Amino acid sequence: MSNLQERNYSIDGLRGGSALLIVCYHMFCRYQELYNNRTITFAFINYWGQLGVAIFFILSGLYMTRKHEKWTIIGFARKKFRRLWPAYFVAICVIFFFTHLFSLPGRECSLSEFFINIFFVNGFIGVDYVDSAHWYITSLIGIYFVIAVIYKFFYNRRFWVYNVWIVSSMVLHIVQQVSGQTIAAKAAYFVLQLLGGRYISLFVLGLLMQAVLIDREKMGVVHWGILVMSIGYQVILHTYVGLIEMVIAAVMVVLCLYNKIPFLRNPLLEYIGVNSYSIYVIHQNIGFLIERELQKQMGSFSYVIPLIAVICVLGLGLLLNTLVERSRQLLNRKI
Repeated sequence: MSNLQERNYSIDGLRGGSALLIVCYHMFCRYQELYNNRTITFAFINYWGQLGVAIFFILSGLYMTRKHEKWTIIGFARKKFRRLWPAYFVAICVIFFFTHLFSLPGRECSLSEFFINIFFVNGFIGVDYVDSAHWYITSLIGIYFVIAVIYKFFYNRRFWVYNVWIVSSMVLHIVQQVSGQTIAAKAAYFVLQLLGGRYISLFVLGLLMQAVLIDREKMGVVHWGILVMSIGYQVILHTYVGLIEMVIAAVMVVLCLYNKIPFLRNPLLEYIGVNSYSIYVIHQNIGFLIERELQKQMGSFSYVIPLIAVICVLGLGLLLNTLVERSRQLLNRKI
């Protein structure tokens, strides 16, 4: 098994495969639910998106930067901002423009909502997303906020704090569910988002895997506590289906760490994996627009339509990543 500093091409392939699961779910299944009032269950495609998300959250925890002598909150925040914002900003500009140029019912936002989206705060205060798939970024920002606090003040006891983190999020979720539309529910929602949302158990599981599989820490009481809490969290918030997805995702990550899934070491999947974030931020609403316009032109829905949409959004994601990376390199040269 390679360490985290070495490039693991199986992991790149797994990222690519996960991105394809999410894109295919949205193009083949979610579009049908939204605009044709049909539910597609063939090959369990209605679960592909959640499985892809589970893999990404576990990988985010597994590859979370360790604290080192030069680590600072400002440096940590700057690094994450540079990673997340450029492609995101270009994507929301493109999505906002085309969802207003062409009608996409239920997926359009106002100009004021667009400006709030620019600063990543909309998901914390209940303002609509330019693209609802960007909830994932809100969760990541909340997670990074919590990690920064833990690294700064509780690093030596971080595994105990991870348990508290999971329990607190569970309690907040329950409060939100039983409080209806009250102020308490809104406050619980805000704090829950600030703590990383509904998927922190997957991220923390990734942190546990980093400690046990990479750093070779022995499974102590606190580690078992994290495992049990993560499982409980998945069952309470995502039912047994979420637990199954967690298990499948974790097994696939472990197998890839040991290079035991040869077909994922595929140049195309690896390339998609390297570009997966840019693909993710651009794919959903642009893909829906493509499908909707093609369906209008063809007069009825055909499964050729989502296939074309998948190819188009993959290409747009790759183009977006190329443009952002080149701009970043030029900026770094000037600096």
